[in-house]
Amino acid sequence: MAKLKKRSRNAQARQKHNPIGQKNIPATSNNQKILETIDKLKSTTTSVNEKLITINHILVQCNNSEEARKAYLKNDLGKVLLNDLLKNSSYDEILVSSLDLLSHILSEEPEFAIYLWRNSIWDILEKNFTNGFNSLSHMNDEKVNVISKDLLISYLEHLITILDNLIMELPSDIVESQLLVKLQESKLLESLFEIKVPKLVTLVLQFTYDFATISSAFLNTISHKTFELQGSTLAKAYIIGINLQIMEINKALTPTILNQITEEIFKNLESESTPSEEVVDISLDLLSTVIELESENPNKAFNELCNTKILPLVTNNLNGKKLLCLNNLLIYYQANNLVTNELIEGLLQLAPEVDFSDIDAVVDVINFRAHCATISGGAAENITFVNEIAKYTDSQLKFDEFTDGGAVSRLVIAVCAYFPQVKDTFQIENIKDITVLAVEKILLNAINSYKSELSKMNISKLHNKWGYLFETCVAAAVILIFELYDDDYPYNRELYHGSNGVGNVIENAFEDINKMYKNVDKNKNVQVKNEMREIVENLKRFIEYKKSE
Repeated sequence: MAKLKKRSRNAQARQKHNPIGQKNIPATSNNQKILETIDKLKSTTTSVNEKLITINHILVQCNNSEEARKAYLKNDLGKVLLNDLLKNSSYDEILVSSLDLLSHILSEEPEFAIYLWRNSIWDILEKNFTNGFNSLSHMNDEKVNVISKDLLISYLEHLITILDNLIMELPSDIVESQLLVKLQESKLLESLFEIKVPKLVTLVLQFTYDFATISSAFLNTISHKTFELQGSTLAKAYIIGINLQIMEINKALTPTILNQITEEIFKNLESESTPSEEVVDISLDLLSTVIELESENPNKAFNELCNTKILPLVTNNLNGKKLLCLNNLLIYYQANNLVTNELIEGLLQLAPEVDFSDIDAVVDVINFRAHCATISGGAAENITFVNEIAKYTDSQLKFDEFTDGGAVSRLVIAVCAYFPQVKDTFQIENIKDITVLAVEKILLNAINSYKSELSKMNISKLHNKWGYLFETCVAAAVILIFELYDDDYPYNRELYHGSNGVGNVIENAFEDINKMYKNVDKNKNVQVKNEMREIVENLKRFIEYKKSE
Protein backbone atom coordinates (compact mmCIF):
# COMPACT_ATOMS: atom_id res chain seq x y z
CA MET A 1 0.00 0.00 0.00
CA ALA A 2 1.37 3.39 -0.94
CA LYS A 3 1.91 5.52 2.13
CA LEU A 4 1.15 9.21 2.10
CA LYS A 5 4.33 11.19 1.54
CA LYS A 6 4.04 12.89 4.87
CA ARG A 7 6.87 14.01 7.09
CA SER A 8 5.91 14.17 10.76
CA ARG A 9 3.93 17.36 11.26
CA ASN A 10 5.55 17.73 14.67
CA ALA A 11 8.99 17.39 13.13
CA GLN A 12 8.14 20.11 10.63
CA ALA A 13 6.88 22.36 13.39
CA ARG A 14 10.03 21.79 15.42
CA GLN A 15 12.15 22.53 12.36
CA LYS A 16 10.38 25.83 11.69
CA HIS A 17 10.56 26.83 15.33
CA ASN A 18 14.18 25.88 15.96
CA PRO A 19 16.12 24.51 12.97
CA ILE A 20 19.15 22.31 13.54
CA GLY A 21 22.16 24.49 14.07
CA GLN A 22 20.13 27.54 15.02
CA LYS A 23 21.07 28.89 18.41
CA ASN A 24 18.41 28.86 21.05
CA ILE A 25 17.44 32.02 22.85
CA PRO A 26 19.40 31.81 26.11
CA ALA A 27 17.41 30.62 29.09
CA THR A 28 16.55 33.50 31.35
CA SER A 29 16.24 31.39 34.48
CA ASN A 30 18.86 29.51 36.41
CA ASN A 31 18.10 26.16 38.00
CA GLN A 32 17.18 27.63 41.38
CA LYS A 33 14.65 29.98 39.79
CA ILE A 34 13.18 27.06 37.86
CA LEU A 35 12.74 25.10 41.09
CA GLU A 36 11.08 28.10 42.73
CA THR A 37 8.74 28.50 39.76
CA ILE A 38 7.74 24.84 39.87
CA ASP A 39 7.19 25.06 43.63
CA LYS A 40 4.58 27.76 42.98
CA LEU A 41 2.63 25.29 40.87
CA LYS A 42 2.81 22.62 43.56
CA SER A 43 1.91 24.89 46.45
CA THR A 44 -1.65 24.73 47.79
CA THR A 45 -1.36 28.34 48.95
CA THR A 46 -0.67 29.79 45.49
CA SER A 47 -3.74 31.60 44.17
CA VAL A 48 -5.45 30.57 40.93
CA ASN A 49 -4.39 33.79 39.19
CA GLU A 50 -0.80 33.37 40.32
CA LYS A 51 -0.75 29.79 39.04
CA LEU A 52 -2.12 30.92 35.70
CA ILE A 53 0.56 33.60 35.44
CA THR A 54 3.21 31.03 36.38
CA ILE A 55 2.01 28.52 33.78
CA ASN A 56 2.06 31.22 31.10
CA HIS A 57 5.55 32.28 32.19
CA ILE A 58 6.78 28.69 31.84
CA LEU A 59 5.09 28.39 28.45
CA VAL A 60 6.87 31.48 27.12
CA GLN A 61 10.23 30.28 28.44
CA CYS A 62 9.79 26.78 27.02
CA ASN A 63 8.76 28.12 23.63
CA ASN A 64 11.73 30.48 23.46
CA SER A 65 14.48 28.24 24.77
CA GLU A 66 15.27 24.56 24.36
CA GLU A 67 17.66 24.92 27.31
CA ALA A 68 14.86 26.19 29.56
CA ARG A 69 12.44 23.54 28.31
CA LYS A 70 14.82 20.70 29.09
CA ALA A 71 15.69 22.24 32.46
CA TYR A 72 12.02 22.38 33.44
CA LEU A 73 11.51 18.77 32.38
CA LYS A 74 14.62 17.71 34.27
CA ASN A 75 13.17 19.34 37.37
CA ASP A 76 9.92 17.35 37.20
CA LEU A 77 7.66 19.76 35.33
CA GLY A 78 6.03 16.75 33.66
CA LYS A 79 5.30 15.15 37.02
CA VAL A 80 3.86 18.40 38.42
CA LEU A 81 1.67 18.90 35.35
CA LEU A 82 0.29 15.39 35.59
CA ASN A 83 -0.11 15.01 39.35
CA ASP A 84 -0.60 18.50 40.77
CA LEU A 85 -2.38 20.35 37.98
CA LEU A 86 -4.22 17.93 35.71
CA LYS A 87 -5.26 15.31 38.25
CA ASN A 88 -6.04 17.48 41.24
CA SER A 89 -7.00 20.94 40.02
CA SER A 90 -10.70 21.81 40.26
CA TYR A 91 -10.36 25.05 38.30
CA ASP A 92 -11.19 24.99 34.58
CA GLU A 93 -8.73 27.77 33.78
CA ILE A 94 -5.88 25.82 35.40
CA LEU A 95 -6.81 22.67 33.47
CA VAL A 96 -6.95 24.47 30.12
CA SER A 97 -3.67 26.35 30.65
CA SER A 98 -1.93 23.18 31.87
CA LEU A 99 -3.11 21.23 28.82
CA ASP A 100 -1.88 24.07 26.60
CA LEU A 101 1.57 23.92 28.20
CA LEU A 102 1.65 20.13 27.96
CA SER A 103 0.70 20.26 24.29
CA HIS A 104 3.45 22.77 23.44
CA ILE A 105 6.14 20.80 25.26
CA LEU A 106 5.07 17.54 23.62
CA SER A 107 5.27 19.10 20.15
CA GLU A 108 8.85 20.22 20.83
CA GLU A 109 10.10 17.19 22.81
CA PRO A 110 8.91 13.98 21.09
CA GLU A 111 10.56 11.73 23.68
CA PHE A 112 8.22 13.31 26.25
CA ALA A 113 5.42 11.20 24.71
CA ILE A 114 6.72 7.94 26.15
CA TYR A 115 7.15 9.55 29.59
CA LEU A 116 3.55 10.72 29.49
CA TRP A 117 2.29 7.32 28.41
CA ARG A 118 4.18 5.51 31.15
CA ASN A 119 2.81 7.96 33.69
CA SER A 120 -0.86 7.39 32.90
CA ILE A 121 -1.61 10.27 30.56
CA TRP A 122 -4.36 8.10 29.14
CA ASP A 123 -6.33 8.21 32.41
CA ILE A 124 -6.12 12.00 32.39
CA LEU A 125 -7.16 12.23 28.74
CA GLU A 126 -10.08 9.84 29.16
CA LYS A 127 -11.43 11.68 32.21
CA ASN A 128 -11.09 15.11 30.62
CA PHE A 129 -12.49 14.04 27.26
CA THR A 130 -15.51 12.58 29.06
CA ASN A 131 -16.02 15.83 30.98
CA GLY A 132 -15.52 17.86 27.83
CA PHE A 133 -18.02 15.85 25.79
CA ASN A 134 -20.60 16.09 28.58
CA SER A 135 -20.17 19.87 28.68
CA LEU A 136 -20.27 20.09 24.89
CA SER A 137 -23.79 18.68 24.87
CA HIS A 138 -24.89 21.65 27.01
CA MET A 139 -22.84 24.32 25.26
CA ASN A 140 -25.87 26.00 23.72
CA ASP A 141 -27.86 26.17 26.95
CA GLU A 142 -29.13 29.66 27.80
CA LYS A 143 -27.02 29.98 30.95
CA VAL A 144 -23.72 29.25 29.16
CA ASN A 145 -21.94 32.52 28.31
CA VAL A 146 -19.46 33.19 25.52
CA ILE A 147 -16.42 33.03 27.82
CA SER A 148 -17.42 29.56 29.04
CA LYS A 149 -18.00 28.40 25.46
CA ASP A 150 -14.57 29.63 24.35
CA LEU A 151 -12.93 27.98 27.36
CA LEU A 152 -14.64 24.66 26.57
CA ILE A 153 -13.53 24.79 22.94
CA SER A 154 -9.94 25.55 24.02
CA TYR A 155 -10.15 22.69 26.53
CA LEU A 156 -11.15 20.14 23.87
CA GLU A 157 -8.78 21.67 21.34
CA HIS A 158 -5.79 21.02 23.61
CA LEU A 159 -6.99 17.49 24.40
CA ILE A 160 -7.35 16.58 20.72
CA THR A 161 -3.96 18.12 19.91
CA ILE A 162 -2.27 16.15 22.70
CA LEU A 163 -3.92 12.95 21.47
CA ASP A 164 -2.74 13.70 17.93
CA ASN A 165 0.80 14.39 19.15
CA LEU A 166 0.83 11.10 21.06
CA ILE A 167 -0.15 9.01 18.06
CA MET A 168 2.53 10.77 15.98
CA GLU A 169 5.33 10.41 18.53
CA LEU A 170 4.71 7.19 20.48
CA PRO A 171 6.25 3.95 19.15
CA SER A 172 3.94 2.32 16.62
CA ASP A 173 3.51 -0.85 18.69
CA ILE A 174 2.19 1.18 21.64
CA VAL A 175 -0.10 3.19 19.37
CA GLU A 176 -1.65 0.14 17.75
CA SER A 177 -1.71 -2.37 20.62
CA GLN A 178 -2.56 0.02 23.46
CA LEU A 179 -3.69 3.52 22.49
CA LEU A 180 -5.99 2.44 19.66
CA VAL A 181 -7.53 -0.27 21.85
CA LYS A 182 -8.21 2.23 24.63
CA LEU A 183 -9.76 4.69 22.18
CA GLN A 184 -12.13 1.99 20.97
CA GLU A 185 -13.00 0.52 24.37
CA SER A 186 -13.69 3.95 25.87
CA LYS A 187 -15.90 4.95 22.90
CA LEU A 188 -13.85 8.16 22.59
CA LEU A 189 -13.43 7.62 18.86
CA GLU A 190 -17.19 7.61 18.38
CA SER A 191 -17.52 10.78 20.44
CA LEU A 192 -14.78 12.53 18.47
CA PHE A 193 -16.53 11.79 15.18
CA GLU A 194 -19.81 13.19 16.57
CA ILE A 195 -18.35 16.66 17.27
CA LYS A 196 -20.06 19.42 15.25
CA VAL A 197 -18.14 22.57 16.29
CA PRO A 198 -16.27 23.59 13.06
CA LYS A 199 -12.94 24.43 14.72
CA LEU A 200 -12.93 21.13 16.61
CA VAL A 201 -14.13 19.20 13.55
CA THR A 202 -11.02 20.33 11.66
CA LEU A 203 -8.81 19.13 14.52
CA VAL A 204 -10.58 15.77 14.57
CA LEU A 205 -10.05 15.48 10.81
CA GLN A 206 -6.36 16.29 11.28
CA PHE A 207 -6.13 13.62 13.99
CA THR A 208 -7.91 11.12 11.71
CA TYR A 209 -5.67 11.94 8.76
CA ASP A 210 -2.51 11.65 10.85
CA PHE A 211 -3.62 8.40 12.50
CA ALA A 212 -4.66 6.82 9.19
CA THR A 213 -1.32 7.78 7.68
CA ILE A 214 0.73 5.93 10.29
CA SER A 215 -1.57 3.06 11.34
CA SER A 216 -3.19 0.49 9.07
CA ALA A 217 -5.00 -0.89 12.13
CA PHE A 218 -6.72 2.46 12.69
CA LEU A 219 -7.42 2.78 8.98
CA ASN A 220 -9.21 -0.55 9.11
CA THR A 221 -11.42 0.70 11.95
CA ILE A 222 -12.67 3.60 9.81
CA SER A 223 -12.65 1.80 6.45
CA HIS A 224 -16.46 1.59 6.46
CA LYS A 225 -16.84 5.37 6.84
CA THR A 226 -17.37 7.99 4.16
CA PHE A 227 -16.31 11.54 4.94
CA GLU A 228 -18.33 14.15 3.06
CA LEU A 229 -16.28 16.86 1.35
CA GLN A 230 -17.38 19.91 3.34
CA GLY A 231 -16.09 22.59 5.67
CA SER A 232 -13.08 24.87 5.35
CA THR A 233 -10.36 24.48 2.74
CA LEU A 234 -8.16 22.86 5.37
CA ALA A 235 -10.92 20.49 6.45
CA LYS A 236 -11.52 19.49 2.83
CA ALA A 237 -7.81 18.79 2.33
CA TYR A 238 -7.86 16.40 5.29
CA ILE A 239 -11.08 14.76 4.05
CA ILE A 240 -9.61 14.15 0.59
CA GLY A 241 -6.59 12.53 2.24
CA ILE A 242 -8.69 10.37 4.56
CA ASN A 243 -10.98 9.19 1.76
CA LEU A 244 -7.98 8.44 -0.46
CA GLN A 245 -6.55 6.13 2.19
CA ILE A 246 -9.91 4.48 2.86
CA MET A 247 -10.46 3.81 -0.85
CA GLU A 248 -6.96 2.43 -1.15
CA ILE A 249 -7.33 -0.03 1.72
CA ASN A 250 -10.72 -1.05 0.31
CA LYS A 251 -9.08 -1.55 -3.11
CA ALA A 252 -11.57 0.86 -4.63
CA LEU A 253 -9.12 3.07 -6.49
CA THR A 254 -9.23 3.13 -10.28
CA PRO A 255 -7.44 5.45 -12.74
CA THR A 256 -10.69 7.37 -13.17
CA ILE A 257 -11.16 7.83 -9.42
CA LEU A 258 -7.51 8.87 -8.99
CA ASN A 259 -7.97 11.48 -11.70
CA GLN A 260 -11.10 12.72 -9.92
CA ILE A 261 -9.17 12.94 -6.64
CA THR A 262 -6.45 14.96 -8.37
CA GLU A 263 -9.10 17.34 -9.69
CA GLU A 264 -10.59 17.62 -6.18
CA ILE A 265 -7.18 18.50 -4.74
CA PHE A 266 -6.72 21.33 -7.24
CA LYS A 267 -10.30 22.54 -6.95
CA ASN A 268 -9.77 22.85 -3.21
CA LEU A 269 -6.40 24.58 -3.65
CA GLU A 270 -7.82 27.03 -6.16
CA SER A 271 -10.88 27.86 -4.03
CA GLU A 272 -8.77 30.48 -2.22
CA SER A 273 -6.54 33.04 -3.90
CA THR A 274 -3.79 32.31 -1.37
CA PRO A 275 -4.27 28.93 0.33
CA SER A 276 -2.59 28.45 3.69
CA GLU A 277 0.80 26.79 3.93
CA GLU A 278 -0.80 23.85 5.74
CA VAL A 279 -3.34 23.31 2.95
CA VAL A 280 -0.57 23.40 0.34
CA ASP A 281 1.56 20.95 2.35
CA ILE A 282 -1.27 18.44 2.73
CA SER A 283 -2.17 18.79 -0.95
CA LEU A 284 1.42 18.06 -1.92
CA ASP A 285 1.42 14.98 0.32
CA LEU A 286 -1.70 13.78 -1.46
CA LEU A 287 -0.37 14.55 -4.94
CA SER A 288 2.85 12.64 -4.20
CA THR A 289 0.79 9.61 -3.22
CA VAL A 290 -1.54 9.91 -6.21
CA ILE A 291 1.45 10.06 -8.56
CA GLU A 292 2.85 6.89 -7.02
CA LEU A 293 -0.51 5.12 -7.33
CA GLU A 294 -1.05 6.35 -10.90
CA SER A 295 2.34 4.97 -11.94
CA GLU A 296 0.87 1.48 -11.58
CA ASN A 297 -1.73 2.26 -14.29
CA PRO A 298 -0.62 5.36 -16.25
CA ASN A 299 -3.19 7.02 -18.48
CA LYS A 300 -3.34 9.96 -20.87
CA ALA A 301 -5.79 11.91 -18.73
CA PHE A 302 -3.40 11.86 -15.79
CA ASN A 303 -0.46 12.74 -18.05
CA GLU A 304 -2.37 15.86 -19.01
CA LEU A 305 -3.03 16.69 -15.34
CA CYS A 306 0.68 16.30 -14.64
CA ASN A 307 1.60 18.77 -17.38
CA THR A 308 -1.15 21.34 -16.85
CA LYS A 309 -1.69 21.21 -13.08
CA ILE A 310 0.92 19.37 -11.02
CA LEU A 311 4.13 20.50 -12.76
CA PRO A 312 3.25 24.23 -12.66
CA LEU A 313 2.28 23.94 -8.99
CA VAL A 314 5.45 22.21 -7.80
CA THR A 315 7.86 24.29 -9.90
CA ASN A 316 6.48 27.60 -8.65
CA ASN A 317 8.92 28.63 -5.90
CA LEU A 318 10.36 25.13 -5.72
CA ASN A 319 11.13 24.06 -2.14
CA GLY A 320 10.27 21.64 0.66
CA LYS A 321 7.20 19.54 -0.02
CA LYS A 322 7.11 20.74 -3.62
CA LEU A 323 10.53 19.22 -4.17
CA LEU A 324 9.41 15.95 -2.63
CA CYS A 325 6.38 15.87 -4.91
CA LEU A 326 8.50 16.80 -7.92
CA ASN A 327 10.79 13.85 -7.22
CA ASN A 328 7.81 11.51 -7.53
CA LEU A 329 6.66 13.32 -10.65
CA LEU A 330 10.09 12.87 -12.26
CA ILE A 331 9.98 9.14 -11.55
CA TYR A 332 6.53 9.00 -13.15
CA TYR A 333 7.70 11.01 -16.17
CA GLN A 334 10.74 8.80 -16.65
CA ALA A 335 8.74 5.57 -16.36
CA ASN A 336 6.30 6.81 -18.99
CA ASN A 337 8.82 8.39 -21.38
CA LEU A 338 7.54 11.90 -20.78
CA VAL A 339 10.90 13.51 -20.02
CA THR A 340 12.50 16.01 -22.38
CA ASN A 341 15.96 17.58 -22.23
CA GLU A 342 14.32 21.00 -22.00
CA LEU A 343 12.39 19.86 -18.94
CA ILE A 344 15.52 18.68 -17.11
CA GLU A 345 17.52 21.79 -18.01
CA GLY A 346 14.69 23.97 -16.79
CA LEU A 347 14.26 22.04 -13.55
CA LEU A 348 17.96 22.19 -12.70
CA GLN A 349 17.81 25.97 -13.03
CA LEU A 350 14.91 25.97 -10.56
CA ALA A 351 16.67 23.78 -7.99
CA PRO A 352 16.66 25.61 -4.66
CA GLU A 353 19.66 26.40 -2.54
CA VAL A 354 20.32 23.66 -0.02
CA ASP A 355 19.03 24.41 3.47
CA PHE A 356 21.69 22.68 5.54
CA SER A 357 19.75 23.39 8.73
CA ASP A 358 17.19 20.70 7.80
CA ILE A 359 18.51 17.22 7.05
CA ASP A 360 15.29 16.11 5.35
CA ALA A 361 15.37 19.18 3.10
CA VAL A 362 18.93 18.24 2.12
CA VAL A 363 17.78 14.71 1.29
CA ASP A 364 14.98 16.08 -0.88
CA VAL A 365 17.44 18.19 -2.90
CA ILE A 366 19.85 15.25 -3.28
CA ASN A 367 17.05 12.98 -4.51
CA PHE A 368 15.88 15.64 -6.94
CA ARG A 369 19.34 16.14 -8.42
CA ALA A 370 19.86 12.36 -8.54
CA HIS A 371 16.69 11.95 -10.60
CA CYS A 372 17.80 14.72 -12.95
CA ALA A 373 21.28 13.21 -13.22
CA THR A 374 19.89 9.75 -13.96
CA ILE A 375 17.86 11.14 -16.83
CA SER A 376 20.53 13.51 -18.20
CA GLY A 377 23.56 11.30 -17.57
CA GLY A 378 24.92 13.62 -14.90
CA ALA A 379 26.54 15.91 -17.42
CA ALA A 380 25.05 19.05 -15.94
CA GLU A 381 26.03 18.33 -12.35
CA ASN A 382 27.82 20.93 -10.29
CA ILE A 383 31.00 19.72 -8.55
CA THR A 384 30.61 22.41 -5.89
CA PHE A 385 27.29 20.85 -4.91
CA VAL A 386 28.93 17.41 -4.79
CA ASN A 387 31.63 18.68 -2.44
CA GLU A 388 29.12 20.47 -0.21
CA ILE A 389 27.01 17.32 0.12
CA ALA A 390 30.05 15.17 0.93
CA LYS A 391 31.16 17.62 3.62
CA TYR A 392 27.66 17.88 5.07
CA THR A 393 27.22 14.09 5.19
CA ASP A 394 30.50 13.76 7.07
CA SER A 395 29.28 16.31 9.63
CA GLN A 396 26.13 14.26 10.33
CA LEU A 397 27.90 10.95 11.04
CA LYS A 398 28.68 11.45 14.71
CA PHE A 399 26.54 8.56 16.04
CA ASP A 400 26.02 10.21 19.42
CA GLU A 401 23.03 10.87 21.68
CA PHE A 402 21.88 13.70 19.40
CA THR A 403 21.77 11.53 16.27
CA ASP A 404 18.40 11.22 14.55
CA GLY A 405 18.84 7.69 13.23
CA GLY A 406 15.99 7.84 10.74
CA ALA A 407 17.14 11.13 9.23
CA VAL A 408 20.79 10.02 9.01
CA SER A 409 19.73 6.76 7.36
CA ARG A 410 17.76 8.67 4.73
CA LEU A 411 20.72 10.99 4.13
CA VAL A 412 23.26 8.18 3.72
CA ILE A 413 20.98 6.22 1.39
CA ALA A 414 20.34 9.32 -0.74
CA VAL A 415 24.01 10.32 -0.91
CA CYS A 416 25.25 6.83 -1.78
CA ALA A 417 22.64 6.55 -4.53
CA TYR A 418 23.39 10.04 -5.87
CA PHE A 419 27.18 9.94 -6.30
CA PRO A 420 27.21 7.05 -8.83
CA GLN A 421 24.81 9.02 -11.04
CA VAL A 422 27.29 11.89 -11.37
CA LYS A 423 30.65 10.10 -11.11
CA ASP A 424 31.39 10.64 -14.82
CA THR A 425 31.82 14.34 -14.05
CA PHE A 426 34.41 13.63 -11.32
CA GLN A 427 38.13 14.28 -11.48
CA ILE A 428 40.40 11.87 -9.61
CA GLU A 429 40.49 14.20 -6.59
CA ASN A 430 36.70 14.04 -6.42
CA ILE A 431 36.84 10.24 -6.55
CA LYS A 432 39.39 10.26 -3.72
CA ASP A 433 37.17 12.47 -1.58
CA ILE A 434 34.06 10.37 -2.21
CA THR A 435 36.03 7.20 -1.51
CA VAL A 436 37.17 8.58 1.84
CA LEU A 437 33.56 9.44 2.64
CA ALA A 438 32.30 5.98 1.67
CA VAL A 439 35.08 3.94 3.28
CA GLU A 440 36.24 5.90 6.32
CA LYS A 441 33.40 8.22 7.25
CA ILE A 442 30.46 5.90 6.56
CA LEU A 443 31.60 2.25 6.42
CA LEU A 444 34.35 2.11 9.05
CA ASN A 445 32.71 4.73 11.24
CA ALA A 446 29.48 2.70 11.32
CA ILE A 447 31.33 -0.56 11.98
CA ASN A 448 33.43 0.90 14.80
CA SER A 449 30.43 2.64 16.40
CA TYR A 450 28.46 -0.60 16.16
CA LYS A 451 31.25 -2.57 17.85
CA SER A 452 31.61 0.09 20.54
CA GLU A 453 27.89 0.02 21.32
CA LEU A 454 27.81 -3.78 21.26
CA SER A 455 30.56 -3.87 23.89
CA LYS A 456 28.21 -1.99 26.26
CA MET A 457 24.91 -3.79 25.59
CA ASN A 458 23.42 -6.87 23.96
CA ILE A 459 22.24 -6.86 20.36
CA SER A 460 18.58 -6.51 21.31
CA LYS A 461 19.25 -3.34 23.29
CA LEU A 462 21.49 -2.01 20.52
CA HIS A 463 18.70 -2.37 17.97
CA ASN A 464 16.18 -0.88 20.38
CA LYS A 465 18.43 2.15 20.80
CA TRP A 466 19.71 2.63 17.25
CA GLY A 467 17.29 0.71 15.06
CA TYR A 468 19.22 -0.52 12.03
CA LEU A 469 21.16 2.69 11.43
CA PHE A 470 24.58 1.00 11.39
CA GLU A 471 23.44 -1.75 9.02
CA THR A 472 21.88 0.85 6.71
CA CYS A 473 25.11 2.87 6.59
CA VAL A 474 27.25 -0.21 5.93
CA ALA A 475 24.97 -1.46 3.16
CA ALA A 476 24.79 1.95 1.45
CA ALA A 477 28.57 2.45 1.65
CA VAL A 478 29.30 -1.00 0.21
CA ILE A 479 26.93 -0.37 -2.70
CA LEU A 480 28.64 2.97 -3.36
CA ILE A 481 32.03 1.22 -3.39
CA PHE A 482 30.66 -1.29 -5.91
CA GLU A 483 29.56 1.59 -8.15
CA LEU A 484 32.85 3.49 -7.90
CA TYR A 485 35.11 0.46 -8.48
CA ASP A 486 33.07 -1.93 -10.62
CA ASP A 487 35.54 -1.62 -13.52
CA ASP A 488 39.21 -0.92 -14.13
CA TYR A 489 38.84 2.86 -14.26
CA PRO A 490 41.96 5.07 -14.56
CA TYR A 491 41.88 5.67 -10.79
CA ASN A 492 41.23 2.01 -9.94
CA ARG A 493 44.83 0.79 -9.59
CA GLU A 494 45.93 3.58 -7.29
CA LEU A 495 42.85 3.87 -5.08
CA TYR A 496 41.66 0.26 -4.90
CA HIS A 497 44.78 -1.87 -5.28
CA GLY A 498 47.26 0.44 -3.52
CA SER A 499 48.90 -0.69 -0.25
CA ASN A 500 46.31 1.21 1.82
CA GLY A 501 43.64 1.04 -0.86
CA VAL A 502 39.96 0.24 -0.73
CA GLY A 503 40.59 -3.44 -1.44
CA ASN A 504 42.58 -4.02 1.76
CA VAL A 505 40.09 -2.06 3.84
CA ILE A 506 37.00 -3.97 2.74
CA GLU A 507 38.78 -7.33 3.02
CA ASN A 508 39.69 -6.50 6.62
CA ALA A 509 36.16 -5.28 7.31
CA PHE A 510 34.43 -8.29 5.76
CA GLU A 511 34.15 -10.35 8.94
CA ASP A 512 32.74 -7.40 10.87
CA ILE A 513 30.11 -6.88 8.16
CA ASN A 514 29.32 -10.60 8.16
CA LYS A 515 28.86 -10.48 11.94
CA MET A 516 26.46 -7.56 11.60
CA TYR A 517 24.45 -9.64 9.13
CA LYS A 518 24.37 -12.64 11.47
CA ASN A 519 23.25 -10.46 14.37
CA VAL A 520 20.10 -9.32 12.56
CA ASP A 521 17.14 -11.37 13.79
CA LYS A 522 15.07 -12.35 10.76
CA ASN A 523 12.03 -12.73 13.01
CA LYS A 524 12.28 -9.05 13.93
CA ASN A 525 13.26 -7.55 10.58
CA VAL A 526 13.35 -9.92 7.64
CA GLN A 527 13.91 -7.08 5.16
CA VAL A 528 17.15 -5.93 6.82
CA LYS A 529 18.23 -9.56 7.20
CA ASN A 530 17.78 -10.20 3.48
CA GLU A 531 19.46 -6.93 2.50
CA MET A 532 22.49 -7.64 4.70
CA ARG A 533 22.75 -11.20 3.37
CA GLU A 534 22.77 -9.84 -0.17
CA ILE A 535 25.44 -7.28 0.79
CA VAL A 536 27.67 -9.96 2.33
CA GLU A 537 27.30 -12.33 -0.63
CA ASN A 538 27.92 -9.61 -3.22
CA LEU A 539 30.85 -8.18 -1.27
CA LYS A 540 32.51 -11.59 -1.12
CA ARG A 541 32.14 -12.01 -4.90
CA PHE A 542 33.31 -8.43 -5.49
CA ILE A 543 36.50 -8.95 -3.47
CA GLU A 544 37.32 -12.10 -5.43
CA TYR A 545 36.55 -10.41 -8.75
CA LYS A 546 38.82 -7.45 -7.97
CA LYS A 547 41.68 -9.81 -7.12
CA SER A 548 41.58 -11.06 -10.70
CA GLU A 549 42.19 -7.61 -12.22
